[in-house]
Amino acid sequence: MVKVADFGVATKLEDGRHSSNNSNAFAGTPYWMAPEVIEMQPYITTACDIWSLGCTVFELLKGTPPNFELNQFSAMIKIVKDAG
Repeated sequence: MVKVADFGVATKLEDGRHSSNNSNAFAGTPYWMAPEVIEMQPYITTACDIWSLGCTVFELLKGTPPNFELNQFSAMIKIVKDAG
C-alpha cells in the first residue's frame, strides 16, 4: 500500500493566487520543492503545488522522486539551475 502525504508546510493565500512569504523559515521536502520555494522568493504561486504534484506523479511512475540519486542539497541546486 502506498501512502502519499507531505503536509508539513503550508502558507496563506492572500488573493487566491499569490502568497507572501514574509517568514525567513525554510521548510519542505527538497525532492518535491519548486525552484521558487528553494530560492525563498517573496511571492510564490499555486504553480508550486503543481510542481510538487508533478514530482509525486513522477515518483508514482518511477518509484523515486526526480533527482533522488543526488543528496538533498545537490538536488536543490540542480532544481534551481535546471529551472532557470
